[in-house]
Amino acid sequence: MKIIGIDPGLGHTGWCVVNLGEDHDIDTIEACGIIQTSVDKSAARMGVCAGYNVRCEKLQTELDGIIATHKPSIAIVEAFAGSQSHKAGIHMSLSFATVTASCRSAGLSPQLLLVSEARRLLPRSTAADRSLTAAKMRGANGKEFSERVVKEIFGEQVFLDQLEGFAKGKREHAYDAAALVVASMRHPAVEWARRWSMNKDDNPDQQATSLREAINMR
Repeated sequence: MKIIGIDPGLGHTGWCVVNLGEDHDIDTIEACGIIQTSVDKSAARMGVCAGYNVRCEKLQTELDGIIATHKPSIAIVEAFAGSQSHKAGIHMSLSFATVTASCRSAGLSPQLLLVSEARRLLPRSTAADRSLTAAKMRGANGKEFSERVVKEIFGEQVFLDQLEGFAKGKREHAYDAAALVVASMRHPAVEWARRWSMNKDDNPDQQATSLREAINMR
């Protein structure tokens, strides 16, 4: 089974496909990367909406291809929690809507995790990590923490290989996508999604039982 984590952004959307082992726990990274879009000047001259439309189309087309290639069973998407900046809020809402639409068109029901919740669920191996407050988790300290955890779990080399050519500051989007998958393994909503995915080929009675268990877990 595979899980894809997605960190939406209109300019940079991070994604990471993780293989689960026979025990349905974290195993290896199959692939990860960053989808980049930029302002199309010819479209922008037609108006702001036309420019946004071109960027959303590029994001959806590339993400559709990634999902079709790797065929994940579950999608974990960073939830959009608003923004203090009007422009950033528009960008985030557009990218979030595009990403979730791409997942649903592929038959995936995206499981949503706030970045603060995801970081709270990540394993903390040091006293410094355990002392991080919720407020610090939303800032630079939280990003560094996410990066450190996923490198410890998967190894730094896999990210160096997969993200070659991306600037260091852009790689954090892929780190956050990988962190979403790691954190999701401790989240009840993903546990029921995994059960449901494993039982898709069962008979109708077993499917109904699995679905009832899933609903109760939520």
